[in-house]
Amino acid sequence: MNQAIEQESQAKGLTAPRITPAHLFQGTRFENMADAVNKNRQASGESLPHAKLTVASVCEIRSLHEEGYGYRRLARKYQVSQTAIKKVLTRQTWRNV
Repeated sequence: MNQAIEQESQAKGLTAPRITPAHLFQGTRFENMADAVNKNRQASGESLPHAKLTVASVCEIRSLHEEGYGYRRLARKYQVSQTAIKKVLTRQTWRNV
């Protein structure tokens, strides 16, 4: 297998025994990453090794914000930045929750 096809396969989350020509198509890096996300081959949320929040904490953050908790207070409570809280609340991150 040539190196370009191997890299393409890895980007799609495919392993050698499962690869068929039907799995491969020409596309930009952006298109390949979007394809991986659409096929649930891209880690997200709690499955990321550096994730500090969980689905439960994201739900709680949104609920507490509706009750009047501010960004600073939420950031301290969950030990994340105010920017992280803003992104959760505006659904820039954790859109699936």
